[in-house]
Amino acid sequence: MGVAFSSEHAVFVSEGTSGRVALIDLSSGERRRVFDLNVAGYRNSFSGDLVWDGTQNVLYVADQANFRIAVIDVRSRKVLASATAGRLPMAMTLSPDRRRLYVANAGMFRYRPLPIPLSFPPFGFPSAEALTGTEAPAGQSVVQIPPIGDPTVPESNSVAVINVSDPSAPKLETFVRTGASSGLQNGFGSSPSGIIATASNVYVANAGGDSVTVIDVGNNHAELEIPLRIPGMEQQRGILPIGLAYDPKTGWLLAAEAGINAVGVIDTRTAHVLGHIPAGWFPTRLVVDRGTVFVANLRGNGSRPSARSDSNIPSTISSTPEPGSVSIYPLPSAEQLPGLTKLVMQSCGFEQRPRVAPPLPPIRHVVLIAKAGLSFDEVLGDLTTVANSPVMAAPQLAHFGSAGSASGRGDILSLHGVDLTPNHHAIARRWAFSDNFYSDSNIGLGYLWLAGVYPNAWRESLARSATSGGGSNPSLSPEDVGQSGTLWHHLVAHGITIANFGSGTNGPFLTNLPMLDPPYNVTSRTYPGLNSDVSDTGRAAQFIDEIQHRYLEGGLDLPGFVYLTLPNGKPADARRPLYPYAESFIADNDEALGRIVEYLSQTKWWQETVVFVTEASVQRGTDHIDATRTLLLLAGPWVKRSHVSHTNASFPGLIKTILALLRVPPHTLFDHAAADLTDCFDSTADDTPYHAFGADRRVYNPAELR
Repeated sequence: MGVAFSSEHAVFVSEGTSGRVALIDLSSGERRRVFDLNVAGYRNSFSGDLVWDGTQNVLYVADQANFRIAVIDVRSRKVLASATAGRLPMAMTLSPDRRRLYVANAGMFRYRPLPIPLSFPPFGFPSAEALTGTEAPAGQSVVQIPPIGDPTVPESNSVAVINVSDPSAPKLETFVRTGASSGLQNGFGSSPSGIIATASNVYVANAGGDSVTVIDVGNNHAELEIPLRIPGMEQQRGILPIGLAYDPKTGWLLAAEAGINAVGVIDTRTAHVLGHIPAGWFPTRLVVDRGTVFVANLRGNGSRPSARSDSNIPSTISSTPEPGSVSIYPLPSAEQLPGLTKLVMQSCGFEQRPRVAPPLPPIRHVVLIAKAGLSFDEVLGDLTTVANSPVMAAPQLAHFGSAGSASGRGDILSLHGVDLTPNHHAIARRWAFSDNFYSDSNIGLGYLWLAGVYPNAWRESLARSATSGGGSNPSLSPEDVGQSGTLWHHLVAHGITIANFGSGTNGPFLTNLPMLDPPYNVTSRTYPGLNSDVSDTGRAAQFIDEIQHRYLEGGLDLPGFVYLTLPNGKPADARRPLYPYAESFIADNDEALGRIVEYLSQTKWWQETVVFVTEASVQRGTDHIDATRTLLLLAGPWVKRSHVSHTNASFPGLIKTILALLRVPPHTLFDHAAADLTDCFDSTADDTPYHAFGADRRVYNPAELR
């Protein structure tokens, strides 16, 4: 998304999926004008970054959907011209003389529509089929699938240099690829997401590779790569540089480091990183003006409680879970940077106190079950104490707990005092859970985090635009993934076998967007994706059937890491007879969870297995601690009995625990620095099988499937 001030009284704001740009009056908040990019044959435009040239009254707009830059004459309100920009233009800057426009392209491919929708992604990436194309069955037909092509073409992960000396006739001069190994590593790109130009150089922030590329404006060649690393963690990525600013007085380049909530300081004369300055949550853009630094933080100071513990009414503190913020401070001196850097390192957990790690149990199989949508209090708020400790819970908010309710909405009889989640509660009471665990996303990006992928600037902006009505796609694309790869890649690289049930299979697939490989080759072709028309008990039956026939009866070992989705665990519109209430979906989800744990507990692998259960995201949940607090349940012979963990953790902490149990080193900076959940494990095992509870048949009856 883009913002550009035309004066002290008005600002241009891009609207994303509408393909429009609005000129907003800052005093009244009203629109003065609206400019539409969907003209002259262009459709489905997505307005992104903006650059304002006040000397010529020209506004440059990145159209991410059409891979172009639109040039708008503000006085006539017309689109003067368009210029090819490259794949997924993410950020732009003008040269000081305003004769060239430099565009950072974060994309890798130009995806094309398919003649017939597919029920499964057409091919994996990387693969020979992705390069050359293939055929795929679609019903009774065979569809020709066009390739996505070579990810190393010039317009991929690059900077487009556009001559705009005449804005009415912009001309593309060249592409300059950025990042280590020309922007490609481990199959994934550098994702250039921020850019700024001086009289001699163009600086490009590579979010996918944690580096800054220096381009010589005289020859348009990438002359230097400046790595951004954390001492002692040089192999991990996650700094996520996005916006850039240059201070001519000091010669310093400032980088908004979204992954570590800081601003990096680089001496452009020596190309050395001098230090880091604290910022708000997820800084994305910044400027330096006469010695003062202004930093735009996408998530501000974080989320808040969404309800009071003494009320079942959601809080009205803020309708925005994560309001943004702007940090304003004088540019520090060189002498102040070491102290500020130390503060950043400590705040991010990079300077951890040495501790003796507890011995890990002999676990060979990790099963991760990803659900969708509920807060901790909504489900386990009525669980106020367990054997080891009281629980941070609010019984009044446990709408989907042991004494929940199902509203008939005036159509059928409402129910009260209904046990909607008997299996969630039984698992929590028998084994372990956390009352201090948080989702790293409340806008549908949790599936990325659980795949070991931290959302980059493009995905964050796309998701926030989608929440206004465009929807969001939890499937991973090559543009999502940084140069460290996914959790899947990391596990396979360390010898861990994997299996996937449901992640990335949210069809129908309308374009030749690939599924990432290795997941592509280990993903069930029959397990349903994120489709609420399919019951979770149906998913459980499919999962059990595949494990039984392929692995148990087929003589194969259960993979070391098994991922499956149970996406129906939040209220939805009633659909009789299977779902007579909105809450019926939750009852369906609970019974499915119970059946899966019951089945696994009766297999030969149970003695060496642990099951983690969490919510991929929390959307509009009510919780008296924090709007993003969510569920984390553990089940297995080596899990402590009747134990609540108070360790402050989120998805990276879960990933860290999984990696530790499988004896795999850290993957990214996020899981490296996170607190783990090893306090949930015991030194002795109890492999007693689990017996699942059925749902209240008034709320959900799987017999209605027949």
